[in-house]
Amino acid sequence: MSRTQPRAVLAPTRPETPPRCDGCGRGPRHPGERADIATTWILPGPTGPVTGHFCRDCAPTGPVADLTCTRCGDGPLLAGDIADRPEQAAPLLTAAGWQLTEPVTCPPCLSPSRHRGTPRRAEHHAAAISRHHDSPRTKPAPPPGVA
Repeated sequence: MSRTQPRAVLAPTRPETPPRCDGCGRGPRHPGERADIATTWILPGPTGPVTGHFCRDCAPTGPVADLTCTRCGDGPLLAGDIADRPEQAAPLLTAAGWQLTEPVTCPPCLSPSRHRGTPRRAEHHAAAISRHHDSPRTKPAPPPGVA
């Protein structure tokens, strides 16, 4: 899948599904790389925001922001212009089932019967931000639609 093709789901890769990097197509070589590739990125595409999953070598560079679910701490990383203007991602996120009004909540947390009850790896998420940016402008993103 190329970086410009959208994905329908903004959720981590299920454990039984081997993840692949959208940049190079390579699968993970170790557990840490599996977590890297499972991280969802929202980045500018030719006709609007698209999602992707990347290894460390292919991860987007430039400004990066973090959209975090207030319940589980999970959420996508926003890259490029979308990191600076997260409201651009609102249609993509709401279509995937995110609640963007306060409190910002991801689809699994909105469906308690589908949530596994285990907090997802917010620590890895924070580490992914620090590893994948080349700009000191990394910051938490305000909820899309909030100026």
